[in-house]
Amino acid sequence: MDYGFGLYFATYNEPIHLGNSLALYSFIYSPIARWGRFTLKNDLVIGLSFVQKHWSLDNFQNTAIGSTLNCFVQEGFLLDYKLSERVLIGLGINFSHISNGATKQPNTGINTLSSQINLRYNFYDKEVKYNVDTPDFKKSNDLLLSLFGAVYNDRVELDNYAFNDSRRYVERDFYAFGLTATAYKNFSFKNNFGLGFTLGYDDYADNYFMSQKDKLISTTAPFLNRLNLNCFASYEYKINCFSAFADLGYYLIRKTNPQSSPNFFQRVGMRYRIVDNVFASVAIRATAFSIAHYIEWSLGYRFKTK
Repeated sequence: MDYGFGLYFATYNEPIHLGNSLALYSFIYSPIARWGRFTLKNDLVIGLSFVQKHWSLDNFQNTAIGSTLNCFVQEGFLLDYKLSERVLIGLGINFSHISNGATKQPNTGINTLSSQINLRYNFYDKEVKYNVDTPDFKKSNDLLLSLFGAVYNDRVELDNYAFNDSRRYVERDFYAFGLTATAYKNFSFKNNFGLGFTLGYDDYADNYFMSQKDKLISTTAPFLNRLNLNCFASYEYKINCFSAFADLGYYLIRKTNPQSSPNFFQRVGMRYRIVDNVFASVAIRATAFSIAHYIEWSLGYRFKTK
């Protein structure tokens, strides 16, 4: 397994409205399978991205991103070939997503599918192997309870004003929070699979925030109508105090309107063990595998059972 920090630079075929992006990230290369000198690895990257040109009144043609500082997430696969004890060459494919988690509109995000080729040189000497007995793995279970909170932004355009007129754009902030329970089965020292439920609250549920005949419609639904219940399947990969996780979920109970996001959602994030079994996490909740709904900030506790 390899992990560390890296720098990402991308230039797009939209120099006037989009420009370039730069990201500082942490990465984890996790081996999946080995065949002789070949190793197939999962490539997971999470970091912060700087976008050169975002939406503004002077750049209203940019409908992808509305902020300078954004989240950067990348997932892909890398095939390494060991040329020698120190030199490796790799080929891979990656999908990257730049988004602000809907804290600022527009936020359809910048999605990039790219290939990579890399040449790596190990400066350290050949790995020293110690005769340390690995403890026998015994399957066990983890129960994670956590509280999360989020804030996100939506925007309505009033067509009776010009595109470069600030009166055209009306914004409103929405809040979400909830209690999440996730039960994991430990299949190895590093890999967990599980199921979970979330009892949540979403400000936007059963509300209308839209433009109709050049007039703004903004409503607030009763509190109970903004509650929801969802279930999800989860995968967790653990590395010491850190773990990366990915969820596929579906709303079981939820008030909706024609503007609501789909019931099927995705979530990807990282957890960090602060002390004992207390952890903090950050995750992006998305729909259609590409559009961020909001960023979840969580604090929780991991119960370990046999």
